[in-house]
Amino acid sequence: MTMTLTLNAEAQEILERAMSFPMDMVLITYAEKQEIPLEIAREHERELKRYLGLCAMKPGVVYGMKGPIDQLWHEFVLFTEQYEMFCNSVSGRFLHHRPHVPGLMDDKESANNYQRFLADYEATYGESAPPDLWPRAGNDPIDPLLEGPVPSVCGCTGPPCAGRCVAQS
Repeated sequence: MTMTLTLNAEAQEILERAMSFPMDMVLITYAEKQEIPLEIAREHERELKRYLGLCAMKPGVVYGMKGPIDQLWHEFVLFTEQYEMFCNSVSGRFLHHRPHVPGLMDDKESANNYQRFLADYEATYGESAPPDLWPRAGNDPIDPLLEGPVPSVCGCTGPPCAGRCVAQS
C-alpha cells in the first residue's frame, strides 16, 4: 500500500497491517447478506480498516461509528477467530465494538466521539472520510447525529439507491 502521507513509522506499520489483512470470507458473506456487489463491499472494507487502524493507533481515544461501515464491522465480529487475529496483528489488543445504547449513553458524548473520528480520519489520511459512507452531523430531528438520510448499506442515500448497488427496487 502506498501512502502519500507522512505517518510515523508505528502508525504506518499499523495501517499497512490493517490494510493487508485478508477478509475475503467476511466480505463474501457480507455482500451476499446485504445484496451488494463485492466491489462495494471492498470499499466498505477499506473504510472499516481505516477506522480500526485509527482505533489501534490511538488506544486511549474513543471513536463513534455511524453509517453502513458499522454493518461490516458487525459481520467481521461474527468471524470471531479472524477478528481476533486482525486485532492482535493490527493493534496487539482486542478492539471492542461498543454499540450506542439510547438512554444509557449520552448522545452528546456519542456525537463528540464521532466528530473526533471524522477529524482524526482527515488528519491521519489527508482526506475527508467519504460522506456517502460516513454520515455528517447535523440537525436531523430523527437522529441529531446525522444530517440528511442515513446511508444504506450500499452507501447510497437516494431513494432507493443512487444506482451503485444491485439492491434497487
